[in-house]
Amino acid sequence: MPKPHDALSKAILSVPEYIAAFLARWLPAAVVAEFAPDRPPQVVDKGFTAGLRQSQCDMVFRIDLEAGDTLFVPMEHKSQPDPGVLLQLLGYQQAIWARYAKTDGQGGLVLPLVIPMVVYNGERPWNIPGRLSQQMKSRAGATAEAARGMAEFSPVLADLRATPPDELTDHPELWALLAVSLGDPGPAGLGGYDRPALLSRIAHGLPLLREEPIYRRVAEEALHYVYYKWDGDAWTFLQQQIPLAKGEEGAKVMKTAHEHWLETEGPKLREHWRETEEPKLREHWLATEEPKLREQWLATEGPKLVAGGRTEGMAQGRTQGQAKTLLQILEHRFDGVSDEVRARITQAPVEQLEAWTLRIINVESPEDLFNGDAGPRH
Repeated sequence: MPKPHDALSKAILSVPEYIAAFLARWLPAAVVAEFAPDRPPQVVDKGFTAGLRQSQCDMVFRIDLEAGDTLFVPMEHKSQPDPGVLLQLLGYQQAIWARYAKTDGQGGLVLPLVIPMVVYNGERPWNIPGRLSQQMKSRAGATAEAARGMAEFSPVLADLRATPPDELTDHPELWALLAVSLGDPGPAGLGGYDRPALLSRIAHGLPLLREEPIYRRVAEEALHYVYYKWDGDAWTFLQQQIPLAKGEEGAKVMKTAHEHWLETEGPKLREHWRETEEPKLREHWLATEEPKLREQWLATEGPKLVAGGRTEGMAQGRTQGQAKTLLQILEHRFDGVSDEVRARITQAPVEQLEAWTLRIINVESPEDLFNGDAGPRH
């Protein structure tokens, strides 16, 4: 299924207003000064880049310049450093030239202007060289000459993670969306913003009240990203801030969008979680929590059994201890058990308890433990 971050990034950069603000922030000022003011940047069909490195470019933008020229910006989003990104973007640049080159009427070619861009917001520092020549092995002779010939290919790097928050953009809505895309900063906050201040500014910036569907869609993607990737406290705080920032209408839009998302996308995410995350949590629990419970039981109940000194007492203690351990595991995993489940466990023989204990890692609820067993009933 699509990654939530990819969906948010593509939604942000599908809005012409946000594209213009983003490119104006990150492209060279001399280039931005030549943007045709009455013709905003447009997303173009990127299908012609398919097949290059078994993928196609994340986004390709077309910008009309005042002098009548056209600028293309192939953009690749990265969430972790990728040493192959320069070669990847070089392939996209060549594909654009092949697609949009024109003849000059004198037997030559006129190539469109191309400025490749990398947008990075990963947690690890970006450590990839800025020029292809820096990735070539340094030596004398032909290789050094070839490296000098490649020195001019140097994509623009928009390193969002390393940029101070107030320098991300001057556009309030785009700022809020980019801040969301950077992920939950935790209690430490982002730059000079603690998390409450950050979420308050995000609430004021989200385009929840703009009527055009394209703005509503990107606002909904941002809300879903906070719900899915930030912690529960952040989502609760944002729910409190939206009415203060956007009024009751904003709160209503947020509630409607979230309910619709839970109905349509929630089941897919739950299934994805069951397939990918739940096995990890189960393995972690078996490796960390189960040994603690076993050790605790041996430390508290084991001496009692030894002190009893009678076979009957030991057998009874073993049964009680096994029942207690099983109940502790169930209560820890499912936040409690029903009276019926408790009664069945406390009345079961030790052999049945041992079988249930082995079965516990595969059940979805305490009641599933008894599937296929007659067992004693209350």
